[in-house]
Amino acid sequence: MQSSIFSRWSLIACAAASLALPPVMAAELGEMAVLSHVGQPLLAEIELTALAPEEAKGVAVRLASPDVYRGGGIGMDQALQTLTISPLERGGRQYVRVATRQAIQAGHVHLYLLLGN
Repeated sequence: MQSSIFSRWSLIACAAASLALPPVMAAELGEMAVLSHVGQPLLAEIELTALAPEEAKGVAVRLASPDVYRGGGIGMDQALQTLTISPLERGGRQYVRVATRQAIQAGHVHLYLLLGN
């Protein structure tokens, strides 16, 4: 049996930078821990990396628009319409917690996030 953070779900996270205002930030998505199972609401934590100290509190993370999904030829899971994204700090590291109120029935979910300031 494979012991990976993806053994419960194959959650694909992609980030597109939405950085219209200088200074340019260099935030990146790091490791992800999926804390839920298929048939449950999504609960995952994604580390934000490559943050300068002054950027740590100012990074906004939001779900990409349905147009991004359509442009990629990917269906957007309906449960993502109930997605909440919350900042989280633990051990001096920055994370975002993503959660849905509706259960995810699929074995994988495409999650496109926009990072900005």
